[in-house]
Amino acid sequence: MCAIAVPENTADTELPFGITIFSLSDQEGEILGTAERFLQTQSIPFAVCGLHKKGFPLESQLTELKASYKESINTAPHYRLYRLDTVPEKPGMVYDDKKGAAIAVEIYELLVVSIGAFLQQVKKPLCIGDVELSDGRIVKGFLCEEYGLANAKEMDEPFSALDPQTKADMQLLMRQIWQEEKPTVIFVTHDIEEAVFLSSKIYVLTQRPGTVKAEVPVLLPYDRDLPLKDTDEFIKLRKKVNQLIEHESLS
Repeated sequence: MCAIAVPENTADTELPFGITIFSLSDQEGEILGTAERFLQTQSIPFAVCGLHKKGFPLESQLTELKASYKESINTAPHYRLYRLDTVPEKPGMVYDDKKGAAIAVEIYELLVVSIGAFLQQVKKPLCIGDVELSDGRIVKGFLCEEYGLANAKEMDEPFSALDPQTKADMQLLMRQIWQEEKPTVIFVTHDIEEAVFLSSKIYVLTQRPGTVKAEVPVLLPYDRDLPLKDTDEFIKLRKKVNQLIEHESLS
C-alpha cells in the first residue's frame, strides 16, 4: 500500500483538515497525480492593499499564478497604512489596536499550489500575516515589519477609513454637490481610482521637493456612476496615472 495526505480548506475554517488518498504500492504515480489535481482546486483568501490591487503594476504577480479577484472590503479598525521608503514606493500596513483605522483592501483567491511561488516574490520589509476583516474573518495578507517604518509617512486619505460602500456613496455625493454648487475643489488622495472618478483634471506630483510632474485631463462624462469604473476608458486613465506615479517612484 501507499498513501499521500493533502490539505483541504473548505471543511472547517477553524481547524486544519486533510484527506489521505490510498492506493496499491505500484500505483504511486497515480495517487501523486490525483493529489496534484486536487490541490489545483484548493485556494485561500489573500488580502492586498497596495500595488497588487486591481489595475496596479504588481497585480500580475497574482494573476500569473491564476489568483482571482473576489471582493473589496475593509479591514477591522486596527490598522495603519504607511508609504514606505522603498523603490518603488509601496504602502505598508501595520497592526495598531489603539490608534488604528479601517483600511480598504481587496481579497484574491490564491491557489494553494501557487503559494510558494508567490512568497518568493515578497520582498522585505513586507511580510505575510493574519489580517482581520471588518466582518470578523481572519485571512492571510500583506503586513509590514516594524523596522520598515523608518522614514515612512502615514497615508491619511479623506475617505480611507470608510467601508467600500460608504466610500462609494461619499464619492457620488461629492460629484452631486460639485454638479449642483459648482465649487472649486482640490482633493488630495493616494487612491488613483478615486482621483479618476472624482476629478476633471489630475495633477501628479514629484517626490520631494514636490512639484507638478504631469497634468492629466479626465475626459469622462460629467454624470458619473459606479459602473463607469469598469469601462475601458476609465481603466485606461487609471493605468496612465499609475504609470506616471510608478515612474516617479523609480526615478
